[in-house]
Amino acid sequence: MQNLILVFIFFVSSTFCLGQNIDLTPALPGPELYSADVGDLMLADVDNDGDNDLISIGGALGGEGTQTDVYINDGNGNFSELTAGPFINVRNGVIELGDVNNDNFLDIYIQGSTGGGTKVANLYINDGAGNFTLPDGQPFGERSEGDATFGDVDNDGDLDLLTTGVMNFFTSDPFTTLFLNDGSGNFTEATGTPFEVVSLSSVEFIDVENDGDLDVILHGRDANDNHSTTFYTNDGAGNFTQMTDSFEDFSGGQIAIGDSDNDGDVDILMTGSTSLGDITQLYINDGSGNYSLSTSTTLPGAVTGETKFGDFDSDGDLDVLISGVSSDVIADIYENTGSNNFLLADKLGKAYLSCFAIGDIDGDNDLDAIIGGTSFTSPARATKTYLNTLINEAELLLDFECMTLTYNSFSNPFVIQGGISDYTVEILDVAETVIQTITPTTSKVSVDINTLPVGFHFLRVVNNLNGQVVIQIILNE
Repeated sequence: MQNLILVFIFFVSSTFCLGQNIDLTPALPGPELYSADVGDLMLADVDNDGDNDLISIGGALGGEGTQTDVYINDGNGNFSELTAGPFINVRNGVIELGDVNNDNFLDIYIQGSTGGGTKVANLYINDGAGNFTLPDGQPFGERSEGDATFGDVDNDGDLDLLTTGVMNFFTSDPFTTLFLNDGSGNFTEATGTPFEVVSLSSVEFIDVENDGDLDVILHGRDANDNHSTTFYTNDGAGNFTQMTDSFEDFSGGQIAIGDSDNDGDVDILMTGSTSLGDITQLYINDGSGNYSLSTSTTLPGAVTGETKFGDFDSDGDLDVLISGVSSDVIADIYENTGSNNFLLADKLGKAYLSCFAIGDIDGDNDLDAIIGGTSFTSPARATKTYLNTLINEAELLLDFECMTLTYNSFSNPFVIQGGISDYTVEILDVAETVIQTITPTTSKVSVDINTLPVGFHFLRVVNNLNGQVVIQIILNE
């Protein structure tokens, strides 16, 4: 056992590079994109050519320069503005995409305020080539700020829409409204829903108990101007019941959902203002829809920005990008190092009144970022693009410096963790005969040494992308 412990220490001492696997750098020269200050950004393939295009809304606080834009990607991260279209220029709103009429093309819902302050909400229908129309007779009315999300709440095979924010030009009444889809993209407001009305809000559909239907979590300022977080379960037919929860009451921030600890259920990350101040909290799902606060997770609180999960280093777990105002103005990426712990890995350009979109912009199969807002680099309100350099570094992730090999004395496996999934593990005896071969399907694999004869063996890890090989000695006493 002494030799196994020595091998473990040797490999752990080589793993400091893992905190540096995330590196997003400004695209130079960056694409010329209009300001998304006090707005929203979304990456999606609107013209069905296999790459991510960009939808943008925004403008200055006073309303000047308000604009809605669709940019078409050439596949290499070069964007050209779609000049024709029915889009109404808005800021202080939200973009949501979904195939509302089941024609396999992404349609766009946008709510926000025009430069003159009029609140609008519209659904733009895509013909599949990135050409959009604005049908008459839409039911959404005056809506801005807030959030919106598509999901099939009643399990009838089409996307319904849940929106939050403020309505009415004069009173700015908060709302939370569910619109049901008839399957052809025609929406009707649902009545009798139990949802708290909220402004300065965020809302997400989430299947908390893994029963196949969409539940709801939302937070924001309620009708009495108090911080509020509420949670509702779905009976599968679109009928919701408010549940007792342990969440802090938030407003002015964002909800991000994802499996942060890779245990097969959905966890919840929330940022924003609370009675405790501006904070970020991670709530862990026990698999049955019961949540508890992760006390080991330390992330900065932020407002007037966004928070999203994304696997920036392609290691199979979810990292976090947070933008907005904290103790400083930030746009920071935190690497998930396991056990719900996150390490600051990269600092992008500072931005407040900010929004961002993450996705593969340049076709190299990693997550890039586009960030809008007011920044401290000229031009202050330009939307900026950051490209992920992971592909250039991926060839090193299984070399002597950047692979990890850990030993668990309780169950006797070695765990090999790399940054890619395309590698092969071989166990050899002292005569260099291969006695076991493992072809992993993920970036992590366990090697159980209990199956090996007593004595020395060689562990050989081959990076199938470039042929690089790591060989280490292991011992089963």
